[in-house]
Amino acid sequence: MLPKSLDPDSLQAIGAAVLVGIVIVAALVMWAVQRMVMRVIVVGLLVGLGVFVWYERDELRDCGPPSCNECKVATFDVHVPGCAKPE
Repeated sequence: MLPKSLDPDSLQAIGAAVLVGIVIVAALVMWAVQRMVMRVIVVGLLVGLGVFVWYERDELRDCGPPSCNECKVATFDVHVPGCAKPE
C-alpha cells in the first residue's frame, strides 16, 4: 500500500512530472549518444516507460469519492480520501 499522502490527484501530478523528465532524458540521450543503435534502444526504452506512466496516470482518473473504484498504481493500492480503506 502506498502512503496516504499519495492520493490520486498527487499521483497524477507526479506522473506528469515523470513524463516531462522522460522527455528531457530522451532529448539528452539523442544529443549525447553517438551510436545510432544505442540511441534507438535507449529512446525505445524511454518511450516504453513513458507509455507505462501515461497508462497508469490515466487509470487514476476513475478514482474518486463518488464512485470509490479500487485504485492501483503499478500493483500498489492507492487510498482515495473519502472512501472506505481497502482491505
